[in-house]
Formats: sequence, C-alpha cells, structure tokens
Amino acid sequence: MASVDDLVIGLSSNLAISESEAFEVVGVEELAKLKTERFLMVGRLLTTKVFHKEALIGMMKKIWHTRQKFSTVPLEDPTSLLFSFKSNFDRKKVMKRSPWTFDRALLLLAEIDGSVDPVSVPLDTQNFWVRVRRITPIFLTLAIGEQIGKYLGNFVMVDRGLNGDCLGRFLRIRVGLNVTEPLKRCVTLRLALDESAKQYEIEYERIPFFCLFCGTLNHVGSFCNLKQLGAIVYEQYGRRKTVMKEVYCIKAEERSNWEKFWVDGCCSRAR
Repeated sequence: MASVDDLVIGLSSNLAISESEAFEVVGVEELAKLKTERFLMVGRLLTTKVFHKEALIGMMKKIWHTRQKFSTVPLEDPTSLLFSFKSNFDRKKVMKRSPWTFDRALLLLAEIDGSVDPVSVPLDTQNFWVRVRRITPIFLTLAIGEQIGKYLGNFVMVDRGLNGDCLGRFLRIRVGLNVTEPLKRCVTLRLALDESAKQYEIEYERIPFFCLFCGTLNHVGSFCNLKQLGAIVYEQYGRRKTVMKEVYCIKAEERSNWEKFWVDGCCSRAR
C-alpha cells in the first residue's frame, strides 16, 4: 500500500497545470504586516548524531530567558528548526548572547524575515567572542581589534568595556567564524616595519566540540577527512584543550558585569 507521501509525489509529478489552475496570490500589505508581527530565526544543530528536537527546544526555553514565549516549527532538514518570537527584543537577545550549544554541539542561528525558504538559508557562520592576551597596551585599540577581527573572520565589534575604552587584561573581539574553516591559533602583530613581529595566541570563548586535527567546527576528529586520508596524522590543536576549558571557566567567573552591559545595552538600542 502506497504511503501518503508517495501519493502526493505521484500526483504532483503527473500533474499538468492548466491556465484555469494557474492562480497568483499577491499580498503586499499582508506580507508587510507579517514581517512586523513575526520575528523569525532559523537554527541548525551542527551534529552527525541523532537527537531529539523536543529536548533541544526544552533546553533553549530554559536558557534563553525570553520575555515572551516563542514557538518552533520542525523543518525538513532533520537538524534544523524555525523559531518564531513575539518581539524583536527577544530575538536580538538570543542572537547577541550566542553561541549556544546542545549536547556539546553548536547551534547555528540566523535571523530571517520569512520571505525565503528557511531550509535554503546558508548556515555556516557563527559569532564568537575571541581574546588576545598579553598584548601590549599600545595595541589595545578599536583599530587593532578590527584588523584582528577581519583576519579571523567577519568582524562584528570590539568590546570596549564599561569605561568605553579597550584597556584591560586582553583585547576582546566579536567575530563571525566560518565553521568549515580552521580556527586561527595565533595572530602576528608588528608595531612598526622596523621592529620584530610578535605572535599572540587566540582564545575562543564558549567554544564547542571541534576537530583537533584540522581545527574546523563542523565535525570532530573521528569524522575528519584529512585524518582519514593521512594528510594529518597528529592533533594540531591538542595542546589547546586546556586553554579552551580555562577560557570557558574565566567567562563564567568574570563575565557577569560584561554580560549585563552587552545584552541590556545592545538590545535596548535594537528595540
């Protein structure tokens, strides 16, 4: 007995559209109204494992702390979901506080206006906070932070701190990282052409599981093609395991004031 899906596919494949059946719906005013009422976001969990979407949704409802309830719609892609918020404030808040993870897998997110198929939205970039430590005070500027951000990925902003400047123990930069490209491990800075260059390690806040062989975020070592082909034999990022954990712990201890400044300040401007 044929399934419902088989019947639907069979009907559409043998259907010849006549002129009487060709009907175009034009609702410009309705579309504009929906764009203001629906604040949509598409998400995809970066994992090869089977997971329960209901569990993911339940976890996000607990940790996102939105002012109003949001709804979700499962998409054809088994790893993707459509989120619908009742206010732009809640949507912006979730995006500003990313990255988010579920079962140690990265949840890629992107805002959409609903005019395109959510499944077709490219989800290969996620914003992260990165740090450059032990940097000399002369390099703690917006201009240097922007240059480093563009070197790492898509530059978003430099964290200027509560005092409005960049002075501190490290330079903190918001960057959009492509999950298919290796993480940068260091950046080279030179004060002047006649001075020697110095390398500074890059630290990533709230980094999820990633491949310690090739350094990309879209898989772990057991699924690395370069490892399987023998192009990479040893873990290239193995020595950074502890660094990643330390950054996460530091974030939990010292970020309370920064978190309030970042979320409240940016979201109030976005409303």
